[in-house]
Parts: sequence; structure tokens; C-alpha cells
Amino acid sequence: MHFCQTIVPIVALLSLCPGCSWRSQTATVPARLPGIRAADPNGLAEELFAERIDRIPRLADKITTRPARSDWGQEQEWSDRPAFEQLGGIRIGSIDQVLSTAGDQERETLQRIRAELRFEALEPALALDRAPLGPYRGLLRTGLLHLYLDHPLETGADLEAFRLRLEALTVWTLQAAEQSKHVKGTQAPLPSTLMSLRTMASPGLAEVILERVAQEARMAVDLTPSSRLQSMGEIEILLRFSLPAAATDLLAALEAPHRSQPRRGLVRQPGGLRLHRERVNQLVSANLTVTEIEARLRTQSRELEEALLKITASINYVGDGLDLLSRLRDQHDDSVGHPVAGLDRLELLTQRADNAFNILGPLLPADLGELRGVDLLPLSLRPLTDGLLRQNAHHGRVRAPMLMLDPARLRAASMDSFAVNWILGARALNYCVQPTSDLPRWLRHAQWPGWEDAMGLYLARLHDELKPGRDPWHRAAGLGLELECVARGLTDLGLHLHGWSRAEAIKFLQARCMAEPSRVEFWVDDCLDRPGLALAAPLTLQEILAARSDVRRSGGIAFDLLTFHRALLEVGPLPVDLTRQEILRRLR
Repeated sequence: MHFCQTIVPIVALLSLCPGCSWRSQTATVPARLPGIRAADPNGLAEELFAERIDRIPRLADKITTRPARSDWGQEQEWSDRPAFEQLGGIRIGSIDQVLSTAGDQERETLQRIRAELRFEALEPALALDRAPLGPYRGLLRTGLLHLYLDHPLETGADLEAFRLRLEALTVWTLQAAEQSKHVKGTQAPLPSTLMSLRTMASPGLAEVILERVAQEARMAVDLTPSSRLQSMGEIEILLRFSLPAAATDLLAALEAPHRSQPRRGLVRQPGGLRLHRERVNQLVSANLTVTEIEARLRTQSRELEEALLKITASINYVGDGLDLLSRLRDQHDDSVGHPVAGLDRLELLTQRADNAFNILGPLLPADLGELRGVDLLPLSLRPLTDGLLRQNAHHGRVRAPMLMLDPARLRAASMDSFAVNWILGARALNYCVQPTSDLPRWLRHAQWPGWEDAMGLYLARLHDELKPGRDPWHRAAGLGLELECVARGLTDLGLHLHGWSRAEAIKFLQARCMAEPSRVEFWVDDCLDRPGLALAAPLTLQEILAARSDVRRSGGIAFDLLTFHRALLEVGPLPVDLTRQEILRRLR
């Protein structure tokens, strides 16, 4: 597991802060967080570092000198710290020697360790001793370390420019957490603000953090608006029609306080996760009290409600095939009753992959045959193999040419849909044999599950547009995959906004998808570890479709689908609110 794969929530760390008056009231350390064995947050990164070294003992044997423990929380003159060349010295030199002969997994871990050492050398430029955060200085440093490990910088100047924004983020998060104590129904810490750091492609996008701060503060002061619950209720109705085993008691409990209000029906406008920069600038530039923040946020638009509108857009699309999906699911049995029963499922899947590639291939801006290693595979196995390689990387397995077929996943949806989802995976084959720095930007970040899922959903829709008369069973399975993404997004909202327990979330999601129970538990744990990530796929899909509509509208008959896809892949994964903006900037 990567060092930053489990992001530590700032709010959850408050209980670790010495001298923090808030720590004993609501904040708790989740039992799932690994490596937190010290009561001092200033030693957190060191503990995680030591834990990772212990997990891979052969790496520890190869490194001749382990880094000396730094007393990060002590007041001291940073000018007295040794220069980078002296600080790195034999430690970085030893790692460089091992890197030349290390395997894929070892190389990735060693590069992370090397980045930590470089970050330690850059600390004098951060002037953390001047940060007006008192006991929270350790949190600020931990946040900067997470950022640096994902996006190493060569100079301290870039980090210094980012420090003030992260400092503001920490202060605002504390204010939001304090306010959340007075909100009825708050049962869990706020979503991790440090998650925002992983969506930063460079310090140049630091404004996004300020927007995330406003979003966190809004969720703290207004967790249960009636309109949001009504939207969730309408989504629940559609989910109930599509999957007969729906567990209605969970959302019924959420909707109970608002049952007297009339339903307005499903909202069909596309909506959009638009962060209003004027409001953000107001909040971050003014010295506002928590009460003033609450008043302003309550009177202006709420991003999460617009996110739910986007989810309803996905539901509208899925709704066109709900009756078909329900009817086919009742009739389907893996052993009998299906026309493909008795055939080799893997062989049929590869045939579907070939057929899908023949349709979509001319519209994708890369020739799969030019990639190194692809020519070693039979044509029919290329999309399947590449998709499995990428799937392994996304689930934390070794990044190497190793195939790990997931039979449960194959049974969960139609082969045609999976073939479409795997078309872009051919580029991931190069991911295993080429240095990350040489890859295009979208592929360097291809391990982001939200990006992969959104692209898979988009390609399934594209396939449906290009071949609308295909077998209705295949179309229904594609709709089921999109419905599954929506259900995961709702599970994320239930866990982090409404205080669902893990068992409640598993029950809710199991009733709304066709995956095996072990897969459902994995998804719920993923939602717990990375708040908000499950919303990325349905929201990013809507941004991609909206951007395509905008470009088509402005280009008229000159619109070229290949050019749009090239721009889409060049943009790569960005924070949801920037995706459409960046695509349009490139094409206009």
C-alpha cells in the first residue's frame, strides 16, 4: 500500500494534539488508521515511515543508514539545520545505489523514502517556526509532507508559496469542526480535508484548497437541508425499482423529519459543481466569526446539492433502462437460463473486447500497436490483459505484468460492458515498463480510481451512442454499472454526512449492486479511507459529457470527436470543478 493511500483526516488527528481543548469532546482516532502508535502528532510521519520500513525488511537491509529521528515539534532555529547536501549524504546516496537494481515494488517504496529525505532538507524554507498555529504546527507539517510525497518539488520556494494556503486550510477546518459540535445529527468527524491535497496537480492549483475549505465549513454548519434529503429520496425510489432487494429502512430514517413536505419529482436539470470564487474569496479574505460564516453559507448555493443534481442526471440516463434491467436480472442465472451459458466466458469476453475496439478504436487518439509489449499478446487478449493490469494497479497490487483474473467481477456485469471499459487500459501496459516521468500526464495519474471509473462509464455511453441497436442485455448491464457507481456515491454521502455505520453502509450497497459481498466490503472500506472519492466517477462523467456538449455546440459541423478525446486525455484527472473548464480552455 502506498504511503499516502490512507490519508489521515485533520479532524481525526485533533485528539492527538497536546494542549488542544477540543480533543476530548468529539474527535476520535479511527481504529482503521495504521501506524499511529505515538500520542504526539509531530511524530506521526516518522511512525508511518518506520512502519513501512518494517513491512519490507529486505529494503531496510539494503539501506546502509536509516534516517535519524527528527524532533519536528521542538522550537529551534532552522538556520542551524544542515544543508541538503550534508543532510542527504550517505542516506540518499545509498538509496540511489539500491534503486538501480530494485524491483518494481521496491523501487516505488525507495522513491517515497528518498522524497521524504528531500522534504526534510527543504524544511528550512518553510519557516514553520513562524506559523501562528501553536500546537497544530505538527498538522501543518504533516499536510505539507503528504503534498510533497505526491508532487516532489526541487526548491523550498514553491512549498513556501503553498504554506499560507495550507495554514488557512488548517485554521478553517478547526473552525468548521468546532461548529459541527452544535449541529444535530453529527455522528462522525468531517471528511478529511487532507484529501484535497491529493487532487492537486501542482502548487499552481492551490486555489482549489481554499474552495475545499469553504465546502467543509458548509457541511459543518448545514448537514441536513430538506432539499438534499428529498433529492436522495427520489434517487432511492429509482434504485428501489432497479434492484428488488433494496434496503429502504436506511434512507427512510433519514427522510423521516421531512415526510410532511411534498415531493417535487425527479429534478432533471444537469446542474453542476460550480464553486463560486466570489464567495470563496469573501470567506478567506474576511475575518469572520463562525456565526457569520454560517449565515453566509446558508444563504448561498451549496455545492453538494448541485453534486446530487449531477447524480440525478446519471440516474435519468439509467432510468431509461430500469424496467429492462429489473426484468433481465430476475431471469438471469449464472448457470442456467442465459443464452451464453455453457460457453467459455473468457473467450467470449475477449471477442467482445475485439468488437468494442473495432468500433471505438478510430475515435481514440493513440495507436495501440505502437506500444511496447502489446505485440507480444494475441489481438483478442490485448484489451482484456491491459484492463487487468490496470485493475491490479488500482487495487494496490504490484505494478508488474501479472494477471490476476477476478471471476466475481466478471460475473457482475456483461462482457460487452467490460470490453468497453478496458479499451483505454492498453496504455497502462506501458505503465509497467516505462519510467513514470516519461508518461503522459493522464497516465501518470491513472491509478486514481475515480478517473478510471469515469472514463469507463463515458466509453460505455459512447459505445451505446455508436451502436444503439446492440443486445439489450448488454445495454442493461452497462446501465447497471453506472447505477453501481451512483450507489457507491450515495454510500459515501451516508457514511460521511449522515453517520452511517460500516454495517449499515454494506447493507445499503449490497442491495444496490451485483458484486460479491467481499467486493462490497472493499468498496465501503475505500469510502471510509478516502471520503468523497466515490462521488468522483459520476460527477466527472457529467463534467465530460457537459464539456462535449459545450464543444459540440460551439463548433457546430466542425466538431471533431477525435480532437475532443485527445484534449480529454491530455487534461487527465483534475478536481471535478476544473475538468470541464480545462477541456474547454484547450479547445476554444
